[in-house]
Amino acid sequence: MILLGDALETLKTLESESVQTCVTSPPYWGLRDYGVHGQIGLEKTPEEYVEKLVEVFREVRRVLKDDGTLWLNLGDSYAGGQGRGSLKLSDKQSSNKGTHFQLGKSCKIPNGLKPKDLVGIPWRLAFALQQPYERVRIKDRIDRAWLAALIDGEGCITALECKSGHGSGNSYPPILQVRMCDPEPIIRCCEITGYGKGSPKQEPPSQGGQRGSYQWRIHSRKAADILAEIYPYLLVKRKQAVVAYNLQTVRDSYETKRGAKIPEDALAKQLLCREILQKLNARENVDLPSWMVEPRIAVEPGWYLRQDVIWHKPNPMPESVRDRCTKAHEYIFLLAKSERYFFDNEAIKEPATCGWRGSQFHTGKTGEHQLGRAQKVRQRIPNNTRNKRSVWTVSTKPFKGAHLATFPPDLIEPCILAGSRPGDLVLDPFAGAGTTGIVCKKHGRQFLGIEINPEYREMALKRIEDWNFKTQLELEIA
Repeated sequence: MILLGDALETLKTLESESVQTCVTSPPYWGLRDYGVHGQIGLEKTPEEYVEKLVEVFREVRRVLKDDGTLWLNLGDSYAGGQGRGSLKLSDKQSSNKGTHFQLGKSCKIPNGLKPKDLVGIPWRLAFALQQPYERVRIKDRIDRAWLAALIDGEGCITALECKSGHGSGNSYPPILQVRMCDPEPIIRCCEITGYGKGSPKQEPPSQGGQRGSYQWRIHSRKAADILAEIYPYLLVKRKQAVVAYNLQTVRDSYETKRGAKIPEDALAKQLLCREILQKLNARENVDLPSWMVEPRIAVEPGWYLRQDVIWHKPNPMPESVRDRCTKAHEYIFLLAKSERYFFDNEAIKEPATCGWRGSQFHTGKTGEHQLGRAQKVRQRIPNNTRNKRSVWTVSTKPFKGAHLATFPPDLIEPCILAGSRPGDLVLDPFAGAGTTGIVCKKHGRQFLGIEINPEYREMALKRIEDWNFKTQLELEIA
């Protein structure tokens, strides 16, 4: 299956912990214009490009199982060379149809780079993925500060009594709300938090009022999480935010199954929180209990960067440079969601060579000993395989179906074999020509791809289907 849409937005619709491994190669920075709104790769600076990919792979991390892995292939480019203040493309970029930075046209070198600098995109992204990050809904700090100011001036933080109809006892969820006559701030609250309706309904004026009002209101865990995000920016209602946050923490500490009684100590704390909020909102000075803590934003650990695999290309693109070597490799990074993860080492072992120069082992420490001067000789136990090395020699293969570059099936086959079991789900959020899907079909894995370009999606689906038909035909002939 290949879903059509933006990688980030489509990933958000997928179920958490549903994928075993992800094998992908995102669009390279500045390589080509795919002609689709929202595409990745046309960012003005490396920082913007890396930031966007980090967001995508945080969602990939969410949908991976706890023992899941990410295999990430990414290329690089150079700065300078086509005139002062320009960005020089690698020969691969310049030779591709559809390239974004056209040969002969200059574009500004990003800040911090000098002409002829290697941009270092793969490692920039790898190090960024290692970093822990805040799990927030309001991404922009300016939006957080704006909402905090709105809550301080026009908002209300309180607790509402919810009566139970099935004998479990009443509960008191925290409430965060803003009520205004102007709909614009209410609409912005909905937009920056993702909670509420984009077109709020006007409510009748309150008793004695002349104008109707609009309301933005959230409660329970949603309210606690938003309060944690805006807490550092609050000035007037900091105590209310602390109480509401701890109120929800108490509510999270017990089961809420139908008919289950609320523990007495938890109920007592909820009632205390509600009483404190009422006093604070009446502008009374109240000391908070010692068991309450300040709101904290949930922090997710970064990826475990486990290995940099070198993709050695025996047939690299020729380069006319004279002051450096011709580029003949790319990186494949192995990243893991957890410290312990699934890795089938046996599935990707490679042929072994026994002994010195393929013969037998001689004791001794130097090559001279190996050449026959050692007194003792021991026979190595025959073994046909060894652990796969971190340099993979795989030739590039052209694909006539489109101008886009495709990684060869032989390159990602070890990734899929080591990162998944037969029947597992493999993800590629930048499906492109569907190579990952073909290798998955070949080895009995399920495949889920995401592609933003409808033409490429159709091409990838046909390519996978053609492979299925070809395989079935070969079986029938045999």
